[in-house]
Amino acid sequence: MSSDRLGVTVMPEYVQSEGAEAVLDRLVGQLGANQITTSPYVAAQTKPGEGLREPPADAGAGAVRLLDRPLWGAGAVYMRAAPSFVPDDALYARGSYAPQPADELTHTQGHLVGDFLGLAKRRGVETHFAGNGGHSAVFAGAVWRA
Repeated sequence: MSSDRLGVTVMPEYVQSEGAEAVLDRLVGQLGANQITTSPYVAAQTKPGEGLREPPADAGAGAVRLLDRPLWGAGAVYMRAAPSFVPDDALYARGSYAPQPADELTHTQGHLVGDFLGLAKRRGVETHFAGNGGHSAVFAGAVWRA
């Protein structure tokens, strides 16, 4: 790998929306990225007003904003998230937080994150995870334990 590094963060919903091959073709083939970071969650569209808006409304001031790059063909979407993996509860037993539990979205689409990272590695791209447990906390699904 070259000593010149170009890293890009890719939110999993773009991989879900556009497909792993298409995302990597642009990032690696056109942009020259050799490092990619993503998060261990998957997302699904919801009805307007359910889930969280993307882009976020930012206390109401950003409610008119649209995404620079459409998701699922739209400039703004409401969505929910789930972990892209089945959390091992024993790993979080002594901590204050735990990821939200796996659900149907985890079981039907969670593999897409691993598939994307595997494809990136096969193309010679260094891969990383953002270490926040995915959007679990952001999407209000993290579990607080006192």
